Amino acid sequence: MKHFILVFMICIILLQGNNADLTNRPGRDFKLECPKNQYLSKFQSTYDYLFYDRKWTLNCRQGIVTDKCEWTSNFVNNFYGDFTWNCPEGEIIVGISSIYSLNHRHKDRRFKFKCCKTDSVPSECQWWGINNYRVLIDFELQSNRAIDGVATEYIDYSDRVWKLNICKYKTCYVKKMTILSKISPSVNDSTIIGISTSQGCSKDAKFQTLLDDTDKVTEITSFKTTKGDKFTFDSTVPLTIKLSDASDILKSESEITVPFEKSFGNAWDWHSSAERETTTSTGKSLEYNGPGGGLLMAYIKHTKFVNSDIDVEYEIHCNDGSELTEQGKISLEIERYSQPFYVQKHEKFNSVNDCTEESYQCIHSLNGKKGATPNQISKEFHECFVPKRCEAKKMKMLYATNPYLDKAKIVGISTSQGCSKDARFETRLDNTDKVTETTSFVTEKSPNFDFGSSLNIEFQSSTLHFGDGGQINVPFKSSFEKSWDWYSSKTKETTSSAGQSLQYTGPGAALVMGYVQYYKFDNPNVDVEYYVECNDGSKFTERGTVKLEAERFSQTHFVQKHGVFDYPEDCNEESYECIRAINGNKVLEPAEITKQFENCFNLNPRDGPSYRYSYAAGVHHQKKALIIMVLLIIAVMALIH
Repeated sequence: MKHFILVFMICIILLQGNNADLTNRPGRDFKLECPKNQYLSKFQSTYDYLFYDRKWTLNCRQGIVTDKCEWTSNFVNNFYGDFTWNCPEGEIIVGISSIYSLNHRHKDRRFKFKCCKTDSVPSECQWWGINNYRVLIDFELQSNRAIDGVATEYIDYSDRVWKLNICKYKTCYVKKMTILSKISPSVNDSTIIGISTSQGCSKDAKFQTLLDDTDKVTEITSFKTTKGDKFTFDSTVPLTIKLSDASDILKSESEITVPFEKSFGNAWDWHSSAERETTTSTGKSLEYNGPGGGLLMAYIKHTKFVNSDIDVEYEIHCNDGSELTEQGKISLEIERYSQPFYVQKHEKFNSVNDCTEESYQCIHSLNGKKGATPNQISKEFHECFVPKRCEAKKMKMLYATNPYLDKAKIVGISTSQGCSKDARFETRLDNTDKVTETTSFVTEKSPNFDFGSSLNIEFQSSTLHFGDGGQINVPFKSSFEKSWDWYSSKTKETTSSAGQSLQYTGPGAALVMGYVQYYKFDNPNVDVEYYVECNDGSKFTERGTVKLEAERFSQTHFVQKHGVFDYPEDCNEESYECIRAINGNKVLEPAEITKQFENCFNLNPRDGPSYRYSYAAGVHHQKKALIIMVLLIIAVMALIH
C-alpha cells in the first residue's frame, strides 16, 4: 500500500510538471509566471475576507509560445481604477505580477503582465467575463485558445470583476520540405580507407599482400531552418526532406528524414549521422614474385555540400485540418561517400641487393598515410623501388675571389680630318664591339651526390666584377673520371645608347675611342659549399674546392681628342691616311692609339712641332700668338737693361 501511495504521488508531481500550478498568498505581493514555452490556461480564485483579497491559482499549458518574452515595464493600472490592457500584437499572456494596497478602508492591487511571442495565428478573439464580486472563479481555456488581454472594473467592494480577451490560435507545423535549388558540392575528393603493403626479397618466391579491413565512414545530413510567421516545427517529429532533384549525386535518395537537434530563437537545427561499412565480405589480396613489393589500397570518393542560401518549399499542416505551402530559405551541410575503389600495385627491385631494410621501411611507412591522396601513395610506393639519388642544386662560394686587371680592350675607334680653315667638323662613334664574358668551373666528383645539367652558383657580394644579383647559372660541359666541367659564355653590349661625338674647327683632326677594362679570374682552389637535394625529400650540405676561371669586362670608357694643324699645307692626303689607319689598330692599348694620333701631326717636322691638340673639353692653344708674346717680353727686358 505504501509503495502504491509513493508511486501515485510521483505521478501527481510529474503531471504537475507538464501543467504547472502557480499560487499566491492573500495580502502579499506576488509574481506568478509560467515555465519556458508554456502559457496561462486556467484561472481559479477564492475571495479571502480576512485580507479583502483574492487567492489565485493559475495553471499553465505547453505550446504555441516562443522564448521571446518580456514583462511590462510599468504597472498597467492605478489603485482603485479600472483598466483595459492587451499584449503587443502576436503575443499572449504567460505571467502576472502584483503589489498589494494596505489602505485601511479599501484593499486593491496594481498589476504587471508578462507576454511571449507566439508562432501561431490568432482568430475569433472575444472578451469573456469570468467572475462577479467576491465570488469563486474557476475558468479553463480550451486547448487551442489563449489570452492576449485583460480588463477589470473596481468598485467599493475591495474586489475586481475580470474580463479576458481570448483568441483561438491555429498551430501549423511543417511536415515536409522540398529543396528547389540545384546544389553543387563544395568538396569533391578521395578518402583512403585502407592500405596494406608487403615486401619479399627471395628471388622468384611467391609473396602475398592482404587487405581484410577498411575504415567505416560517417555520412552526415544537417539542416538549419527558420520558423515563419504562420508556421513552426514539431521537435518531436523528424523532418522529411525531398532531395531527388537537388543534385546528381543525391538522386539515389528521393527523401530522407532528419531528426530535430536543437533550436536558438527562430533557428532550428536538424541533424542525422549514419555510420557505413566499407569492407567487402571476402577482402582483397595481391600476389607477386620476389624480389619486390605489393600495395593494396582502398579509397572512396568523398562529396560534401555546404550551402547557406537554398530555396525550399514547406508543406504545412495545421491543427484545424487546413494545409498550405510556403517558400523559404535554409542552409545545409551534407556529406556522402561512394562505394570503395581498389588499387593493386606491385613492383620489382632491379636486384636482390636493392631489397633491404631501408626499402622495407619505405614501403611499410605507407600504411600510416591515409591522409594522403591515392595518387600520392602510388607515387611514393614507386619511389621505394628507385635507388636514392642526390643532386647538387646550388654551389656557394664561401669567400670573396677577386680578379686581376689584365689590360684594356679597345671596342671602337672613329677618326676624321677637316682641312677647311675655321669650318666645323664632327667625329662620331655610334657602334662599339660586343665582348664575351666566360665562366668556367671544374668540380670534383663526390660519392654522396651527382650533378644535374646545370649548376646555380652563388658568390659573395664582395667578389668584384663577377656579375649582378649574386648568383649565376652555369651549364654542364663535360665530365672526366674524377671531375665535372661547367662552362658558360655571355655576349655583352658596350655601345652607349646615344653614341659619342666630337666637334672641332679646321684645319684639324679628331679621335673618339671606346675601351673596356679586362679582368681575369684564375683560382685553382676556391672553397665552396654544395646544397644537395635527394629524391626521397632529404637535403644536406657538403663542402669542397673548385677551380675557377672567368673573364669579365668593365663598363665602356670613352676618349675624345682633337688637334689643329699650324700649317694648312700639313692637312693633306698623307695626314688623312695616317689618321684613318688608326681605326684598324684596336689590338693596341689606348695610350698607343693616342700616341699614333699625335704623330700624325708631325709628318713634316720644322723647327718645332707643327700641331696643337687637346681633349675635347680643353681650350685650343694659339701657337703663333704665344711666340709673339714671348719675343715682346724679351725685347722689353733688353730695353730695361
